[in-house]
Amino acid sequence: MTEVNDTLSKFAAAMQDLLTDEAFRYANPGEQAITAQLCQLMATLFPEWNVNAEWNRRQTEAKMLAYGLDDQVEALRLIRPDIIVHRIGLPENLLVVEAKRVENRLDAQDRAKLLAMTNAAKGYGYLIGIRVVIDMQHGSVADLEVFTNGSSSAELTEFLEGRLQAHGVR
Repeated sequence: MTEVNDTLSKFAAAMQDLLTDEAFRYANPGEQAITAQLCQLMATLFPEWNVNAEWNRRQTEAKMLAYGLDDQVEALRLIRPDIIVHRIGLPENLLVVEAKRVENRLDAQDRAKLLAMTNAAKGYGYLIGIRVVIDMQHGSVADLEVFTNGSSSAELTEFLEGRLQAHGVR
């Protein structure tokens, strides 16, 4: 299995653990609590990596990224991805996740960030980016999209959808 497929499979397993936790679903918490819990679940699946929520640093500096929304001109912006899988202090970036609750699907900025963060020319070069819309009440993933090499990947999105279906959460 390739590193990409392995990473997506681990993410699907973490999503399954998150969405089948009855107490957590009952509480139906906000986005930050959901991503913090998902981050903890992912950390056990990526023991050789640093898995961090709301990470706003690049080495010792604020995390900045140039990207534009829709037809806007690109601008340098402060960013704080929901979850990243990386090696602190090294230019090794595996996975970046932007998550939304199903009630808050406005995610044009998330898509723009993921396109830029998976584009090596933009300075971060994450191997994979995932945009996921979570429906806690129904214990499911309402929508998702996988990014790699600075673009959306229908093939990898389909692969991840299949892994989530195998786990019963899509």
